[in-house]
Amino acid sequence: MVVPPPSSERAASASGIAFWRESSVLSGSGVSNARTRTPTSGLNCHMVPHWNADVMRGYIDMVVDILLLFAESDTTVKSYMCSHSMLTFIFKMFNKIEPAILLKLLKCIKYLSNDPHCLENLQRADAIKHLIPNLDLKKEAGPLVSDIHHEALNALFNVCKLNKRRQEQAAENGIILHLIHYIMSGSPLKEYALPLLFDMAHASPTSREQLRAHGGLDDIWSVTALDSIAACLAHDNYKKKVEQAMLRKDNKNLEASDVILGRINGPKVFSLDFFALDLFVQLQMEKLYF
Repeated sequence: MVVPPPSSERAASASGIAFWRESSVLSGSGVSNARTRTPTSGLNCHMVPHWNADVMRGYIDMVVDILLLFAESDTTVKSYMCSHSMLTFIFKMFNKIEPAILLKLLKCIKYLSNDPHCLENLQRADAIKHLIPNLDLKKEAGPLVSDIHHEALNALFNVCKLNKRRQEQAAENGIILHLIHYIMSGSPLKEYALPLLFDMAHASPTSREQLRAHGGLDDIWSVTALDSIAACLAHDNYKKKVEQAMLRKDNKNLEASDVILGRINGPKVFSLDFFALDLFVQLQMEKLYF
């Protein structure tokens, strides 16, 4: 014999169901249908006393745990997770929740971004535009900031790799400054930042201009970086902005060409074929003399 729950529990359960229905957080199909509402429009006024901050936090945490479970599932389940309405709901939540919940939602997006079948849906839902602001969070915001940066950048890396249009979109939304910061500070996140920054040199004229404008050519020198610089030089327009940046002397009175030659003559052994190709492109520029 099943014993019915006490009336107080039935009331709480009923109010909880009513809350999710009234607030349109989840529709009957499990797909988000969230809309902007006034503080009281999503709740029936007589239900408010049943809810306090701790109860709400508990329910939200459980819902996000379920979303996280779905995001780690197979492609079929992820395809439902990647509906436009669901992604829009998740992205709207970014600015309204505490860091611990935000971290879980970012993990959801990261798991979805690991599946190639989800990338187009993420792009259509403006995932890049919503992910980049999470890189602005400072350490003063709490102990989870580093983890938030890691999950956000990992998801951005998955979304942007091998797609020039998405790389350009990321550059337009201000990711370059963050990438440079992670690289120059020696952050563990440079494993994502370096290849993403280098790929942007090949993405489009817009991404190359953003790279030049933010000083992406001034400090980052390596074998892979030279390939990106060569691409920028090869596509330099009549204003020769990249060329001018390379001719500008640094605080040691050195030009970019001096630094490149220093790399060749340094103790590390690099591929001569690689340097021959890159330097050939750069030597075509009429003002660059090595």
